[in-house]
Amino acid sequence: MPITLLGPSNYVSMPWKNGKGETLELNSEESDDDTGFLWRLSIASVVEDGLFSDFTDYQRILILLDGNGMTLDHKEKSPLITRYDYCEFKGETNTHATLHDGPITDFNIMCREGRYKARPPKIITDQKTDVASDAQHQFFYAAELPGKWWSADKPQPITIPSQHLLWISQCETDSAYAQGAGIIQIQIDSVLP
Repeated sequence: MPITLLGPSNYVSMPWKNGKGETLELNSEESDDDTGFLWRLSIASVVEDGLFSDFTDYQRILILLDGNGMTLDHKEKSPLITRYDYCEFKGETNTHATLHDGPITDFNIMCREGRYKARPPKIITDQKTDVASDAQHQFFYAAELPGKWWSADKPQPITIPSQHLLWISQCETDSAYAQGAGIIQIQIDSVLP
């Protein structure tokens, strides 16, 4: 069960595909055949209304981190109004964002269809929360305040500083816990046989 703590010095800034902004990549897995990433976690600021970049063949989950919200208009309208509201959609869906009142910051989860699939995100609070999972990759992002993670195998809590990402691969414990206001739990599964 490899455990890695990533922070701002590990993150990489890159331009959007449509050239209208920047994404801060927190972590990703690249394909072996140079066809792009298999999964990616990132943060982006949206400062104006507009179309989202096309990510054909990717599952997308977008979580509102900061700001007064926005509405994503694709096959249906998906309003993201309060912190941690989220929406899942296909990367090839023609998606237009309309800001409600000023810029927002969002957390993005993208997985290549046919290779990986993300489960719906969970938001951890100040209460001790059971986060045991059989996911191939499990992440905990401290969006607000520091948090902590521990398990039966690793009873000494690991501190997750604010704006840091804890990455646990092949988590095989039946008992694991997290605690801290605004910790986002992300679980990514391989869908290969």
